Amino acid sequence: MDKIATKRLSYEHQGRKIYEWEQTLEEIHVFIEVPPGVKAKMLDIKIDAKRLRVGLRGNPPFIDVRAATRVQKSLMLERFQAENPGFDFSGASFNGQVPDPKSFMGGVGYNTPN
Repeated sequence: MDKIATKRLSYEHQGRKIYEWEQTLEEIHVFIEVPPGVKAKMLDIKIDAKRLRVGLRGNPPFIDVRAATRVQKSLMLERFQAENPGFDFSGASFNGQVPDPKSFMGGVGYNTPN
């Protein structure tokens, strides 16, 4: 890589690091941490100009960041609606990163036993 300092970023799925990457304007380096016993031929990896997909052959991919973000948004709006039944959140939107609705501000109150 060129001499510009880069920060390694990571993507996690259900608390487990799936991959890390660092990039410059010219290059991207991807580091995949596979579970014990997984061999290279068992991986299903697709890289194109706009997306990266990582998974195990025969299984759905771990990574579709845009789909994961859409799911997070949907779950967060569902949580807001359940916690505030008198309000309509159907037209609400989020700016930036959406928090995990299961742990945001103490977790989901309606899923914990009394």
